[in-house]
Amino acid sequence: NIVKFKNLANTRESRRAFSNLVEAESVEPEMGFLLPDQIESFESTHSIIGVDIHYRDFAFSKLEYNEESGVFCVTKLGQKSLSEFASFVETNSCPICIDIGMLSSFDIEKNYKLLQQLILVRGASIDKGRFCDFKRDGIRSFYYIYRQYTLNHMLHLIENKKFFILTNIDEKLKKDFLLTMKNMKFKKNHKGEWKWLLSDEWHELSHTFDATIYALSLICHNKNLRKLNSFSSLAENRTMAKLTKGEKNGKINKRVLYGVF
Repeated sequence: NIVKFKNLANTRESRRAFSNLVEAESVEPEMGFLLPDQIESFESTHSIIGVDIHYRDFAFSKLEYNEESGVFCVTKLGQKSLSEFASFVETNSCPICIDIGMLSSFDIEKNYKLLQQLILVRGASIDKGRFCDFKRDGIRSFYYIYRQYTLNHMLHLIENKKFFILTNIDEKLKKDFLLTMKNMKFKKNHKGEWKWLLSDEWHELSHTFDATIYALSLICHNKNLRKLNSFSSLAENRTMAKLTKGEKNGKINKRVLYGVF
């Protein structure tokens, strides 16, 4: 019933029909998020790391996908200082996406050579019925990640035993991740729209969860486009990116390394 309500909750008429025909009573907006089961091991075919930058540190989540079984699994959660970010990028061979919401234009320009090795994303609170959109805007070209659509898809995966989390992940980070999910509520926002929302009191625990949402959105987007192989191979060329003539002349190159997505 929760799934049906989630799928029908876009209009007032459909919500009323659901209440009358399925529940026979008013549907309250306090529905907790289902939690993923935990498993001991997982064998993947594709992987991606999502990064959520905070003020002085960054949180990351490694999400892996087994193409044969259609199962996703969170295999790593972590938190490091910003001073460790460059070495973190160089030592990870899979694609890395990073939320640039807290980076100013100056930060992006200053760190351009590092950021061009990554997939730049921004979270969007609207829901357009798809995982993401790519916006070309020079060095700030990025993906809009539609969180609500991705959250609904995650819920669907969890209900169908297609989304798990490894048991050997750091206990505190795993607890923060699960607490974030547990405290997601399906309710109306200030605009009267029905959405999965998290209250401010849980925000500080949500960074690894946000990183997972970005990773899930991108890997599902590329899976739908049947580009998972090229998606994975791009990371192998991370250190091969060369300066263009424009960059050598002191200009910022507006090419995005992962623009083929």
